[in-house]
Amino acid sequence: MEKRTFSLVGWGLAVGIVGSYLAQYVVGFFVGIFLSFTGPVMLDSPAFWAVFYLGIYCVIYGVGILSVWLFTMKLPSTTPRWNPMSIEKSLLLIVVVFVIGMGAADILDSIGRSVHNSFYFILHRDYEDVLGESFSMIPQWVLFLITCVFAPVCEELIYRKFVIDKLRPFGDKVAILYSGLAFGLFHLNFQQFFYTAVLGMLWAYVYLKTNKIWHVMLLHSLMNFFGGMLFSINNAFFGYENAAVMYYGITLAFWIVGGCLAVSLRKKVSLTKPTQLSVPINGKLVVNNAGTIVFIACCGALFAWNLIQ
Repeated sequence: MEKRTFSLVGWGLAVGIVGSYLAQYVVGFFVGIFLSFTGPVMLDSPAFWAVFYLGIYCVIYGVGILSVWLFTMKLPSTTPRWNPMSIEKSLLLIVVVFVIGMGAADILDSIGRSVHNSFYFILHRDYEDVLGESFSMIPQWVLFLITCVFAPVCEELIYRKFVIDKLRPFGDKVAILYSGLAFGLFHLNFQQFFYTAVLGMLWAYVYLKTNKIWHVMLLHSLMNFFGGMLFSINNAFFGYENAAVMYYGITLAFWIVGGCLAVSLRKKVSLTKPTQLSVPINGKLVVNNAGTIVFIACCGALFAWNLIQ
């Protein structure tokens, strides 16, 4: 039963990520047909790009959610093993994890960029900013909807709600590690892998402690806003130089305060152990199953494809 659970979760994630990736090309194909009739004038229309990107992300997340739900729907979902936190304690946990996560994400983003750049150096290619190029043509209001609404809601449903509810019986540590690493692999590039994996683990811990998925969605949304959109907004109002000073000042504060919080609170982290299982849970059982192997293989192949294309 244990191996089957991990396998079905892995299959759901694998089919979802491959299906989402292929769906982008299908949408692109039909958009190409549409442009062949309308001409290149549509390429200069903000409305066209707004509809295009919103449509793309609706398809991506729709395929992902449907896939994981279909593969795991017959697996038992675990009910919370303790009473939910009070709203005051939940908000305090969200604030603490937000500060720690922002500091950690910035450091790990630098590591990810270095690894990403190293592969481009080995391949004799110029460095490409994955996020910058992906979002350069998206109107700001559409970018807000994608990063602060669509992504937090849909990604937390998949990688926290669906995944963790099925893996809770195997212990919080296993559920947190699986959820976080799968979330990092989902981004399909080294630039984002390291910080998204760690953030995924932090958000998994918040979900396990509060038993409220909307708490994690809110946290995810806030971090995406501060990490992705705040600089652009400050740049529009205060100019690039002032925005850069504000950004690096805020980042330094997150490093210092987040680091102090992480060190001082590390011993207060509490994780529950596995419930009664037929076999001991170990790394081999978690990874050595068809679904998880296929998921890792698919992500590895798409990592490589994104590097060489």
